Amino acid sequence: MDLENGKNKQFLEGDSETPREICDGKYLVGCEIGRGGFGIVYRCIDKETNQAYACKCILLEDDEIGDNDDGDDGVDDDIQEVYVMRNIRHPNIVGLKDVHVAKESIQIVMELCEGGNLYDRMAARGPFLERTAANLFKTVVQVIDELHRHGIMHRDMKPQNLLLVDENEDSVLKVSDFGLSVCFEYGEKFDEVVGDIHYLAPEIINKNYGPEADIWSAGVILYTMLSGYNPWSAHTYEDTGRLILKGELDLSTYPWPKISKSGKKLIRKVLVHDPSKRLTAQQILVHPWLRTNANN
Repeated sequence: MDLENGKNKQFLEGDSETPREICDGKYLVGCEIGRGGFGIVYRCIDKETNQAYACKCILLEDDEIGDNDDGDDGVDDDIQEVYVMRNIRHPNIVGLKDVHVAKESIQIVMELCEGGNLYDRMAARGPFLERTAANLFKTVVQVIDELHRHGIMHRDMKPQNLLLVDENEDSVLKVSDFGLSVCFEYGEKFDEVVGDIHYLAPEIINKNYGPEADIWSAGVILYTMLSGYNPWSAHTYEDTGRLILKGELDLSTYPWPKISKSGKKLIRKVLVHDPSKRLTAQQILVHPWLRTNANN
């Protein structure tokens, strides 16, 4: 597709500023498509192939820019997001295309997902059917399992970081945003409180957690997909945290009477306060509810 025609032309015109070049002129950057605590994401186009991508621009401290890495882009693999995307190859993790350091920022060019994020999809369509939720949840747990096998904890699993490839009802889901991820050793515990409060495991709030916290977050996502609302939410961060620690889980009011008993049993076994009693990713993947409702 020519840059002056079709969707790419519309993408360029969508930006209020003149599109600029990045990565030594390899890509043309257009409109902003998202932002978070660690950077701004733009649409961009490979000038040679006209292929559209997403580009995340992150401001860096001086000591984060290194010169010993897997490639020749001057990016130290100690930058966790780059490390994960370079080293974990999975069909449901957003693919890495290019990395480049420009002055005080790092530019991460990655696969573009045109279907938005799961949060917006839920807001637009309401609660999901069990089969739809099961397929999405299975994907999330499979990615968590892969990360944990490589000693990586995501620590920010939430619908906003789960991207959909297209607008189709059965769109492929991709996990993104590894800015808060951390490498761990078996049995290691962490005390840094990070992530969205609505998806935080109680042990994170109590500052003594391990990779089981990712499973809790996935359970909250499943609850939200099936019900259309978060299990614990209050007006303030502190009050939401108190509700999570209190742990009262509503599985009786609408729409829960319409949800299968097997689905509710799975949620109860995932949203367990004691991490040692919480189902593992492998146990979830063979649970009867997933085996009945999710595609093979």
